[in-house]
Amino acid sequence: MLDIQLLRTDPGGTAERLARRGFLLDIAGFEILETKRKDLQTRTQELQARRNALSRQIGNAKSRGEDANSFMAEVSGLGDELARNAAELEGIQSELQQILLQMPNLPHHSVPEGNSETDNREVRRWGTLPSFDFPVNDHVSIGENLGLLDFATAAKLTGSRFSLMTGGLARLHRALAQFMLDVQTQEHGYTEAYVPYLVNAESLRGTGQLPKFENDSFKIYHQKDEPGEGVPESAKAAQGELHAGGGSSAREEDWYLIPTSEVPLTNTVRDQIIALEALPVKLTAHTPCFRSEAGSYGRDTRGMIRQHQFDKVELVQIVHPQSSYDVLEELAGHAEKILQKLELPYRVMLLCTADMGFSAAKTYDIEVWLPAQNAYREISSCSNCEAFQARRMQARFRNEKGKTELLHTLNGSGLAVGRTLVAILENFQNADGSISIPRVLQPYMGGMDRLAQGQKTNSNRPISHSRESFIMQGKSDSKPIHKSGKASALESEVREAIAHGNNVQQAVRDLTVKALSTRPDFESLRHILTAVMQGVREGAQQRMQNNSGETHAVLESIRDAVAGLDTALAQFAEASKLALEEAAGRAQKFSSEELAHLRSELESIEHLFFEVVQASASSAQQAVSETLRDFVTHAKRNGTAVGSQLEDTLTAFNREISSTGRVGLETGVRLTHAITELMRQVATGMLSGVAERVKSGRKPSDRRS
Repeated sequence: MLDIQLLRTDPGGTAERLARRGFLLDIAGFEILETKRKDLQTRTQELQARRNALSRQIGNAKSRGEDANSFMAEVSGLGDELARNAAELEGIQSELQQILLQMPNLPHHSVPEGNSETDNREVRRWGTLPSFDFPVNDHVSIGENLGLLDFATAAKLTGSRFSLMTGGLARLHRALAQFMLDVQTQEHGYTEAYVPYLVNAESLRGTGQLPKFENDSFKIYHQKDEPGEGVPESAKAAQGELHAGGGSSAREEDWYLIPTSEVPLTNTVRDQIIALEALPVKLTAHTPCFRSEAGSYGRDTRGMIRQHQFDKVELVQIVHPQSSYDVLEELAGHAEKILQKLELPYRVMLLCTADMGFSAAKTYDIEVWLPAQNAYREISSCSNCEAFQARRMQARFRNEKGKTELLHTLNGSGLAVGRTLVAILENFQNADGSISIPRVLQPYMGGMDRLAQGQKTNSNRPISHSRESFIMQGKSDSKPIHKSGKASALESEVREAIAHGNNVQQAVRDLTVKALSTRPDFESLRHILTAVMQGVREGAQQRMQNNSGETHAVLESIRDAVAGLDTALAQFAEASKLALEEAAGRAQKFSSEELAHLRSELESIEHLFFEVVQASASSAQQAVSETLRDFVTHAKRNGTAVGSQLEDTLTAFNREISSTGRVGLETGVRLTHAITELMRQVATGMLSGVAERVKSGRKPSDRRS
């Protein structure tokens, strides 16, 4: 909602900015109501002043024993007029409120002016468009041919614009949602929430869906028979829901199915004053979403692009006004990261004034490539709403001067699950009708690397062993660390090491090496690093709370801990190189494809190291956060132990790739087992000198300098 003072002080300028969005402000009508409001308020003040004066006269007359009836009669008449004025003023204020509720947000100055989506401005592109040597099918044909996507049964159950997924496709849909949540919570610092799927009208008004989009909502009427469980008696009484005898009253209330979880997530701060140090608030949730829109007037009537029910992983940030546009760029990057990890090509569009959502001041749309349509289609919309929603919700914070100020709210998809599934089906389709599963999703699919017709998907064993998902993955019965209690145990051990402050670097190194010796896949490696950094952060914060005088020592422990993590990864890289050289020395040749894959995974390790440390910094207290960020800055400038060792290891892999012949998978498995064995040696101390050799005997290359 716009600030009414802006309309009062600059109605012409406001109308001009609204016109950029296609909204015509009735300035004359607004000014008529404003004149009536002012006149009524002025008259009300005069009447109140006259009544106060008469009350004093009545008191004086009675104290002198004089007749005060005439004064009292006039006061009574004034009371009647004041009551009529109050009722009329309330009506005018309600009309003004309705005008404000119908107005969209004002566009930011950087938003391009336009009349339709054709005027949106492309910001950047990522990825290479796939090429196919066979006729491309759309996601509907692919899903139906696999026997995993059924629109007919869904229509029988409910109606048009619903879908039914089964088997491997349903599992892939679930895997996508879990993968998205893991990335946003573990790498980007969001707090996961489980929210109601039904909300009241006030929640929809707070985020701008009501009254404008009433017809696009699914409304549910119910008899409110409260008080409900867990509601304080004082609150029940205040709501007028308790009878004298302790019973409850029943009344009708509207509920609405959520259009996205933006509504409940953003409304968590409604009618609240947030402490400055609690900002930013970063929330995410995976929910179904419900919209009764007609489908863009006939567009996308086929398939899963536009449905009445779909799933999304929503991102919401509630922030200080000064940082909101930096946060918008950050939030869009969080959504883009999902597509990058899935290796799906996309572009980012800056929406023009005519194409933005009602509550948005600036919006980026992320559009994924769909081969069957030969076009980019929206998969995420990331918006800064500035104070528009906060004003509706009365969501505030105490600023640096202790005064209350409206928050800024932002939201975006991270991502729309169904549309991401559509993109995978079309971009990863094969000539035989099967679908290759993106590498990052394979751990969530029990090792499966493709969906095929007639395939059974209940087993957790890999369906295909055409390539390893990570260099440490060997036996099919090995369990990723994030699916056991190992990650939480590792976090606890690191936390204790930090809390006590004894030999922190060595302790973190040894604990990490021990975890690495359990043959993790690549996603589990992320969980190992994340668990270590969570332990570091929490142990440091706990230690500072217990003894504020140890701040300097704690920060030194943090630097030692991250250095220990770096050294452990260097040992891992060294073990990989030794295993390769040992196996090659036994006259074993490797598949170039296998080696290239292993090399690409190794290349990601240093980047993953920086990524996890930075993610930990974003969710830590200020002193801890600054220390972690300083470490990353220094390490990127001067190099890391793992980066230095990786250069030697990758050189060895490149050398082997250049001379390799074609062999079977068994060689790759033997290499994997050799690396595993060496890591066990590292964990038991047999290679304890590796890290020291790395740190003292090698310098980082100019590539990282």
